[in-house]
Amino acid sequence: MRVRPRWVAGSLITASLLVPAGLGAQAASVGASPAASSIQPATFWWDASLGAGSSQVSCGICANGVDTGPFLTLAWGAYASSTIALGIELGGWTHRDGDVRERILQGSLSVRFARDPRAGLHYLAGAGWMQYRAGDFAYAAPQLQLGLGWSLPVTAVWGVGGRLLTDIAPFGSLENGGRTVADGVRVGTLRLAVFVRRN
Repeated sequence: MRVRPRWVAGSLITASLLVPAGLGAQAASVGASPAASSIQPATFWWDASLGAGSSQVSCGICANGVDTGPFLTLAWGAYASSTIALGIELGGWTHRDGDVRERILQGSLSVRFARDPRAGLHYLAGAGWMQYRAGDFAYAAPQLQLGLGWSLPVTAVWGVGGRLLTDIAPFGSLENGGRTVADGVRVGTLRLAVFVRRN
């Protein structure tokens, strides 16, 4: 299956349209959540997520196909307020295509917004760095991240949930052995994962 680069842009547009709709629905609810009011700034959190990710590398010499493989991320940070959490995320994706192993490593600074940080719908945005490697080919560029998720408290401090995220690194060059072989390269990922969080 071949997918054009516009699938990444479409994911970003869809997520951005869902954000104001979700905010309006939550604003219509009455009463503050006790869990949200109990969270104070500088309270630390961490989470780990595992799921499936699809990746596409687009350039003049690339196959421009979509490959799917496992994706693992670790994140930690602190609550800036009762509705905003700041964090650092590190993640990795891999896929084997014949004799070639593809890998993506990424790190980003993220912001998570929710009416109740421990439960319900939340929105994520971030910026960071993405590195792609396939055999002797390598690519590295800044990336942008956008997504949404849902969390459910299990205990007073533990929660589980799921999230859908898209990452795009649109400005970079593909290198082979330190030599540039293609400019204007774009790498995008779409990942669906479940997570466990410690507040």
